[in-house]
Amino acid sequence: MVRKGFTLLELIVSITVLGLAFSAIPMLLVSDNKAQETSITQEAIYAASTKMAQLLTYKWDELSSTENAGFGLTMSKVLDVPASASTNAVFARVPNTSMRVGHFNLTGRRALFNTPTTLSTLGFDANDATVADDIDDITQTQTLIAIDNSAQGYKATYDINVSVDFVSDIATYTNTAITAFHFGATSNGNPTHLKRISISVSDAVSNAVLFTLESFSANIGETAIASRIF
Repeated sequence: MVRKGFTLLELIVSITVLGLAFSAIPMLLVSDNKAQETSITQEAIYAASTKMAQLLTYKWDELSSTENAGFGLTMSKVLDVPASASTNAVFARVPNTSMRVGHFNLTGRRALFNTPTTLSTLGFDANDATVADDIDDITQTQTLIAIDNSAQGYKATYDINVSVDFVSDIATYTNTAITAFHFGATSNGNPTHLKRISISVSDAVSNAVLFTLESFSANIGETAIASRIF
């Protein structure tokens, strides 16, 4: 009677191959987890950057654009900001004009309103009714829910938190450069010419903050559309 079986060499080779295969499994799992984390983060970044792009299309302040620029269009004007320890005096209106330092006294260029017009309060106010009409009205928490694992659903549930505040526009000027200008410095509640939009994205389950995006919007108004009258 003939019996077949593994030789010692075949057994050693088989055990070695199985050992290598099983030792690779943890590394594959770690690699897969990292890929999923990266995918989730990229998805959240895309959602937050989309929200940021949307916010930056809003007016700097609800009172910014109320003057007609012709052809039924409005043009954002520069607003008067009350003097404070957070605001540089160089940005103040030149007395008895609609200009400030850096403005050109030409039609259609950036300028203040003809009469002093002070910016509105920060945040949603009574004048807004039910319509968000400027950047700082969009302070909210929005939850993006993971529907499923398909291409149409989010991979995780995210909380997108939007906040808007003022930052100091104080700077030290020299003949050649501007120094000591810090976008991160808070205004301690004082209105300034700079609004900071902060979007923080967190995991809705663990509440762990994934990242924060920040952007800035300035009280600089805009120029009118150039046109030619025939």
